[in-house]
Amino acid sequence: MGFPFILKGVFRKRQRIKKSVDVYSVIKSGKRYRYKCLSLFVLDKNRLKSFGNDNTIRLSRLGIICSKKILKRAIDRNVFKRAARDFFRIYINNKCFFCSDIVIRLDTAPFKTNHKYYFNELKKLFAKIDIV
Repeated sequence: MGFPFILKGVFRKRQRIKKSVDVYSVIKSGKRYRYKCLSLFVLDKNRLKSFGNDNTIRLSRLGIICSKKILKRAIDRNVFKRAARDFFRIYINNKCFFCSDIVIRLDTAPFKTNHKYYFNELKKLFAKIDIV
């Protein structure tokens, strides 16, 4: 339990951004990247200390925003959230996001609503900003 690093294949509860105040601070003061229907907000570890977030554990944390206005069915929203968590779990073991807060937001309704489509769109978004 004292080992705070991400184990391969595990997405722990302490890796989630739970408080809406933390999500708002990432959106307000983080760097924004866009690709098609997705927005990515990243708040790096240098800014985290000045805003007083609870990310004192040396982990990257993930917040997912998917509105009911965008995707009407709960099944589709859950598929998006699952794909985002899987992507985070597999690819965000990257040193450039070490101890960063990351928020992924779905801005517009996508063309398809399956796991593979969302996963590939996230991969293209991160490739666009030269991360993956």
